[in-house]
Amino acid sequence: MKKVIKCLDCIQNKMVQIHLENDEIQWMEYLSEEPKGTLYVGPGLLDLQINGFDGIDFNQFPIQEKSFLKVIGSLAKTGVTSFFPTIITNSDQAIISILENINRLCKNNVLINEFVGGIHLEGPFISSQEGAKGAHDAQYIKAPDWDLFSTFQMASGNRIKIVTISPEWKTATDFIKKCVQNNIIVAIGHTIATPTQIQQAVDAGANLSTHLGNGAPLSLPRNSNFIFEQLANEHLYTSIIADGFHLPDSFLKIVLKVKEEKAILVSDSTQFAGMPSGTYDTHI
Repeated sequence: MKKVIKCLDCIQNKMVQIHLENDEIQWMEYLSEEPKGTLYVGPGLLDLQINGFDGIDFNQFPIQEKSFLKVIGSLAKTGVTSFFPTIITNSDQAIISILENINRLCKNNVLINEFVGGIHLEGPFISSQEGAKGAHDAQYIKAPDWDLFSTFQMASGNRIKIVTISPEWKTATDFIKKCVQNNIIVAIGHTIATPTQIQQAVDAGANLSTHLGNGAPLSLPRNSNFIFEQLANEHLYTSIIADGFHLPDSFLKIVLKVKEEKAILVSDSTQFAGMPSGTYDTHI
């Protein structure tokens, strides 16, 4: 069935007419009309940090193909067309099993492979300090270990593209350098690192902050702390969770003004995202 709809191009702020056949876009044309309406069109969204969605938890093994496809369908309705399943701190074997699981799903299903832009490994190489570790299980947190990471990467089929670590560990600098040599993006997060350690991490090649302002102790030194250090560093991109709960508006405004095009919105969603309101209970 053929259909024509008018939308507002949210990037160029122009009206566009879209011609569809059987719900597939055939061609588009821009119109000279004044921008208006409630339908919008734009590029698909990329989310670098999704722990789960619509009742499915990427950190619980095994992940069934139908469950992964359910997540894809639900995310597509929100405009997300590519995302990074995010694996958090767990036992080594549990992480390996989950990574092998996701790799197998990507190899066996074309749609899953197209939606998975890469895997984000958030832990276990983070801070074990209360406040900084967040919901991560302290018993599995450890120093950055390249040999262990290589085992994880092999299990993932080389799909790990981002790894979040804390630079407070003595092994962090060498680990970061090896990641950069292997085209892995290193993000700073869940940390109590000193400003000097933050700078050393950036000098080694770290170029992203994971959900800045969260995964941090409630009290910090007034003027010299790892949040200000990352905000001020011009080499760091910064991801933030802008859901109205994790961060106050004032902090979001500061990040957006300071980082400008280097600010990245992430959902950091869990399995509860997209589910009906209610009371739920999980391992975290």
